[in-house]
Amino acid sequence: MSQARRAKLHAVLRSNFDLGDLATASLLQESVAVDRTAVDFYHFSRQLNQLLNDESRRRLVRMMWEVVYADGRVNELEDNIIWRVADLLGVTTRQRVELRQQIAPERAVLPAGLAGRHSYQGAAPVATKSS
Repeated sequence: MSQARRAKLHAVLRSNFDLGDLATASLLQESVAVDRTAVDFYHFSRQLNQLLNDESRRRLVRMMWEVVYADGRVNELEDNIIWRVADLLGVTTRQRVELRQQIAPERAVLPAGLAGRHSYQGAAPVATKSS
């Protein structure tokens, strides 16, 4: 993770959960340990679905976009991870794209024909043949 993303993750957690610097650093340390043993997103998303309401789930996806865009770029893997987590949290494609647009509006425009697909970063518009 880039330094810009680490700093953004710290800031996002601190401000969204009203944590102090020490508590935020401790949470991040714990998360690294948990990440090492994680095998899928379902385990975490199931727990989050039990604890969070719809608005809080959308807020979580928005925070993910904030961290990913901290250094100004998103690769296909990151885009795919956010899509999968959002899907597991019950955040619709439309909501996920709207949240992305709030963070990086110039990068979140869907090419023609891809509105229903999960991964659109860097994809070319779909050409159609005229009859």
